[in-house]
Amino acid sequence: MLCCLYQDSGSLPTETSALVQAAVKCIVKRSLDPPIPYNEEIPGHCRKRLEDFGKVSLAALRENRCCYTEAELRARGGGIEVTRLGFLTRGLTFGQRRKPDLYTPIHTAVAEFLAAYYLTSVAQYANILRRELEGLPSGIISHLAGLLGPKTHLILNQLCPLEVPPRAVFSLLKAAGASDGNISAVCRLVGAGPGFGPAPNERPPAPLVHTSPLELEGWARILESPACTLEALEVVFQVERGSDPRYLDNFFDALAGNESVKLVRITSLLGQEFPADEAQRLAGHLKSVLGKKKLNDFELVITCLEEAAHDRLECVVNALCRGLSHASGSLSRLVLDMNLSGEQVSRVCEALRGCIQVQALHLPHLGCGCEGLASVAELLKERPLLALNLAGSWGAKNEDPSSSGISMESNFSLDLFSSSLTKQLLKFRFRFRFRKQRLCLQHPRHFTVEPLLLIIAQRCIGGLRQSHKTGYSTASSFGSRPRPGTRYWQRASTAKRSGSRQQWQQQA
Repeated sequence: MLCCLYQDSGSLPTETSALVQAAVKCIVKRSLDPPIPYNEEIPGHCRKRLEDFGKVSLAALRENRCCYTEAELRARGGGIEVTRLGFLTRGLTFGQRRKPDLYTPIHTAVAEFLAAYYLTSVAQYANILRRELEGLPSGIISHLAGLLGPKTHLILNQLCPLEVPPRAVFSLLKAAGASDGNISAVCRLVGAGPGFGPAPNERPPAPLVHTSPLELEGWARILESPACTLEALEVVFQVERGSDPRYLDNFFDALAGNESVKLVRITSLLGQEFPADEAQRLAGHLKSVLGKKKLNDFELVITCLEEAAHDRLECVVNALCRGLSHASGSLSRLVLDMNLSGEQVSRVCEALRGCIQVQALHLPHLGCGCEGLASVAELLKERPLLALNLAGSWGAKNEDPSSSGISMESNFSLDLFSSSLTKQLLKFRFRFRFRKQRLCLQHPRHFTVEPLLLIIAQRCIGGLRQSHKTGYSTASSFGSRPRPGTRYWQRASTAKRSGSRQQWQQQA
């Protein structure tokens, strides 16, 4: 079948549905009397016989069989003449008694294609199409998408997002073509457009984009479409070996030109190393993402299993610093979970001094020691932030725990009053107050706004160690409220009842 097609056309289609379609047409044209040239269409009476046989083939495939009796073909399969079209072979029967002749297609893909060919005749009837699509094999749907082309949205609108995974949806889109109706239907299925999803007052989850060529091509089509209303997107960066880099370039170009996406999260695959070549490719696209229109939040989460992986991410940090100098004016929140070194944290803070639109900085899981923390403190001194998150940070192994302010003991406790970071923060006239079971640092310039300047996760912080000069008892957990009955609680309560705001601040 493929040899005949190549002999007549001189080439073979790359898509499976297009290949089977061209092969079946080639066989049918050769089997007619007289044969029809390759460039001409199949006669109308032959197309009607193919539709009738496709209906019989669809019923047989639902029963997991791929053979047809002569009586079945005469009654409902287009007549015995359909056996002369070249795609059916007579099966062998053994036994003393004469058994009915059985006919089988030369390949299962031919039966699936002709079943899809029948469904194209009822595609405009929504009720019939909905009934026929129930329990339909995936091979028939792909052939049906290739036959309908721009009208494939008639099928996609009948599907539920829970029935087909995103990769199967993008496969149908590739076979059908990127028409406006098809892309709008795909947006609904993958959660990038109005349709199925959470309640209107709930924020939909960010879809996951895997960097395979099929998904990158499909998501690029979606991001370029005006039907896309997606607000958040997460990219799992793991490039397939030997894949064409143009798919990745086209995706990030479409993402940079999209105006609906306001949150971009780029992550690495958990439990696997981030190789140097992927870091180079990621660095080449950071500038376009940071300069994206209406970008409010940018998150970069790269998991490194090795502790000495700072050199591997050097190109990413360099691209990040260059991108921050030309970042979007609406970028207000930056999350960098990369286990940066002290020198890399210093360079990021230096770049943030000129990026005044960023008001929330999250640097979790730092192991940089006092050098990086001092850079963060200097950044707060020159340009106060509305929010700073250092959750899960720990000190460097070659440093004294008291120098960085973060202990390397088993309980991961933080000595607040001996920490060099806290001493730097206290010089900037920050005031301590308890709010919602978290330690908040309030800058005098933002009394009315009441911003949260520092959140340190309770998981990485053991207890609040009071200064030896105060003589107060130690709280059970850092950031928790004082317990009744303690000396600290009594003094704080007395100060609050007295109405003396200054005395309460001194006691706290």
